[in-house]
Amino acid sequence: MNNEKRARVKISINEGLIELEGSEEFVEKYLIEFKNKLSFPSHMPTLNNHQPSAQVVQQKKDSANKVSAVRPAKSKGKNIEPEEFEINNNSDDSLAKFMESKNPGENAWNRIVVVGYYITHKLQKANFTEGNVEFAYKALSLNKRPLHLRQAFIDMKNKKKWLEELSDGGWTLSRLGEIYVEDQMLPKS
Repeated sequence: MNNEKRARVKISINEGLIELEGSEEFVEKYLIEFKNKLSFPSHMPTLNNHQPSAQVVQQKKDSANKVSAVRPAKSKGKNIEPEEFEINNNSDDSLAKFMESKNPGENAWNRIVVVGYYITHKLQKANFTEGNVEFAYKALSLNKRPLHLRQAFIDMKNKKKWLEELSDGGWTLSRLGEIYVEDQMLPKS
């Protein structure tokens, strides 16, 4: 049986988490590499009094050396400036009433596609922006806004095929997005 000391280190930089497991030499090598690339608070505990770590655990297992998880740090979503548009086209055809008629619930993708439809079809604008959706969330006091709004748009484009990105940075609904709003988003009975 190998008597080599095992070490496991978890570093949680705001839950970005870097986890290393293996021999002390292996772990130390990568900790030095990460320390050189990142800046750590001075109060962070150390391995052998010279390496940053949040937790060091001796392991008795004889598992192979491995880097078990390296995830990028979670970041705060990019601040998107609200871009106003007419939310009260007329009292019978306001964004609030249109949202209510389509009943998107609290699902962000449903809300985004309804706002996009309202802007491009009811207001007859050529496109809409992430800033327009940001404005709609604020103006209507909607909860559960995606932290990464731009990524939600990209995911809707790639996964649902509801949106198309324009070269000027704006967005428009694809035909699938239009059909979804027109035919599949029916109000609750």
